[in-house]
Amino acid sequence: MAFLFAKPGEPAPPNPLPDWKLLVADDEPAVHDITRLALGGFHYDRRGLKILSAYSGEEAKRILLEQDDIALVLLDVVMETDDAGLRLVDFIRKELGNSALRIVLRTGQPGQAPERMVIDRYDINDYKEKTELTQTRLYSVVRTGIQAYQHIRTLSGHKQALEYMVMQAPKLFHLTTLHTFFNNLLGTLEALLPMLAGGPGPVECNAFIAYPIDKYGGFKAYAEKGKPRGRRESAERIIKLATEHLRSRRGGFLLPEGYILPIQDRNDTRAIIFIEQITEFGEYERRLLDVLAMEAMIAFRNIDLYDLLARERNETIDMLAIAAEYKDEATGEHVKRVCELTKRLALELGYGEEEAEHLSRSSLLHDIGKLAVADEILRKPTALDADDMEAIKMHALKGYILLEGRAAFETAKTIAITHHEHYDGKGYPNGLKGEDIPMPGRIVALADVYDALIHSRPYKKPWPKEQVYGFIRDNRGRQFDPAVVDAFFRLVEQDLLE
Repeated sequence: MAFLFAKPGEPAPPNPLPDWKLLVADDEPAVHDITRLALGGFHYDRRGLKILSAYSGEEAKRILLEQDDIALVLLDVVMETDDAGLRLVDFIRKELGNSALRIVLRTGQPGQAPERMVIDRYDINDYKEKTELTQTRLYSVVRTGIQAYQHIRTLSGHKQALEYMVMQAPKLFHLTTLHTFFNNLLGTLEALLPMLAGGPGPVECNAFIAYPIDKYGGFKAYAEKGKPRGRRESAERIIKLATEHLRSRRGGFLLPEGYILPIQDRNDTRAIIFIEQITEFGEYERRLLDVLAMEAMIAFRNIDLYDLLARERNETIDMLAIAAEYKDEATGEHVKRVCELTKRLALELGYGEEEAEHLSRSSLLHDIGKLAVADEILRKPTALDADDMEAIKMHALKGYILLEGRAAFETAKTIAITHHEHYDGKGYPNGLKGEDIPMPGRIVALADVYDALIHSRPYKKPWPKEQVYGFIRDNRGRQFDPAVVDAFFRLVEQDLLE
């Protein structure tokens, strides 16, 4: 397996990046043949040379439009027109906006385009008469041109990498789950590596993140990008070697399989990023990767705080749900089932896992207002009369009041006051209609009614399932949002309801 960074004193491993590209633009076929012969076996930085041929300025334009990683052009001035080569220079610099490509102008008729005039007026990098370019001289010109192109690409990549890291910081610092954070981090790395590589061709990101799973130093691979060679077989060994190294050192380091970038907080390692070799990077690139690890560590601390607040919020929701269950045993089991169905409906409607989970947890409090309803009404064994119904209806508003002013319960508050609104505007407490009803309320409205009908209550027996399905179909567009009804029956068809 190749290395990300060459070990001091050891020969560098084969580089997997593609050959450098040289475009020869000349209308004389013999020039192409001589160039290929003179540059046979050319290598620079362990990469070979791929020579492309164009016999006119227009053909050269087509090649340049198709391939944006050409390092050098050996360009004849006179081709299909006396100034075809000079027009191609303007095309490269102005129309393509390519300032990295090195251009060596070759001419067999120096009087046609005098050197001083060309150098002053056109953005070229060298001017040679064809008679000057012996085999040795041609080799030197090509090597110097490719080296200059590489340096420009490297500097440009560094600039892009710094700008990209600044732009990506808000995404990394966005409070989210660890799963989403790890995927964002690997996505950032995937975009960053080609910028740091500075060479021709695409750079594939093969990497994974390992995360501690116990207090005894155990780690496991948690997320990955690409397909690191042998990862499944060697991940455990890589993680073991990495953790052994990290007991005595800080910062990134090389293993035989690739590069380890630790995310560390004081003496604790919070995660390990393994990067399979892409290309050789120097000290500057390593420092940029260390900056990424430092940003990730700061984000980790934010996520820890977020997790702590989320756990406290969920504990509060659980306590309130338990209180409602103590008040009304039927309601207690009911809210748990509504919670599960709400999540399934949300996922079916296109919510992400994180959003669906939040909506599901918030739905646990949809009946919290029943804490303010008299026991004799909640536990009444017979059908409720008109006065009882008015008292029951107040639970939506009372739930809203109970949760009002607490930012952590914003979604729960919305659900509490809207889950009895009807899509046709004939619900309560505010008679909202259609899209004016927040989506969380529309989802929980169906989940709530379905569970209430399918299960027994002190005053009613459970309805048969087909009767419940018929009721929901009949109320599509009336009591329930059509989109939510359609999602419900897709779950039924997939046997995912229960």
